[in-house]
Amino acid sequence: MKPKILQITSGHSMGWTGGITATLTSLATSRLAEEFDFLVMPWGEAEPLLATLKPDLIVVHAASSWRGLINLWKLRGIAKVMINEHHYSANFERFNVASKFRFRWMLRLAYGLAHRTIAASADQQAWMLRYKLATERKITLIRSCRTLDGFLAVPESPRAIGQPFRLVAYGRLAFQKGFDVLIKAMNLLPPDMNIQLQIGGTGADEAHLRELAGASSRIQFMGRIDDVPAFLSQCDAVVIPSRWEPGGNVC
Repeated sequence: MKPKILQITSGHSMGWTGGITATLTSLATSRLAEEFDFLVMPWGEAEPLLATLKPDLIVVHAASSWRGLINLWKLRGIAKVMINEHHYSANFERFNVASKFRFRWMLRLAYGLAHRTIAASADQQAWMLRYKLATERKITLIRSCRTLDGFLAVPESPRAIGQPFRLVAYGRLAFQKGFDVLIKAMNLLPPDMNIQLQIGGTGADEAHLRELAGASSRIQFMGRIDDVPAFLSQCDAVVIPSRWEPGGNVC
């Protein structure tokens, strides 16, 4: 029987463009599925099933919180627990945290309850170690990635003379992702520069971003993107204007 790995998410995603969900879906359909059984569900669905699921490993992808410490304590009694830290980083603190002392103690308790914490990038790992959020022995660096066959198959598309230079940016339309900064930068470009920007994704800030773009013919909102490789095949460059990214699935 294959080892059973339960992946607990926050329950919020944007389909193919939701970074965590997309990565876990890719993992579950990769060659590793021959060696492991992957189950992906939010805490609310997983909690009543834990006794019957009997996972060998539980990987928590939801953001840590004071309230969530109780859930981590419950999980410890069932299987080994790992926290895959997709959410917090130095710049998250800078923009969102009023009391760094209180926030860091919450993370120390959460990471202490887990048997191991996964950092998504070297910078995030260095931030964890700098503030002693967990011991070096308990932090492992595993960069998030998905099966890339579809991305590597994107052909080069030669540009015709006079064709605009095409930029794309995509993800959740939220403050974190910095699309407002990108739109303001586009609006500062001289009108004779032949550059276009396509923004893919949906989110709470969409109306505000459209207002910032105004009637600019150089900025186009594409809505939800389900086939990212096809979207990328139409562009010359990708822009990632995020204010913070612990790892950065788009990158």
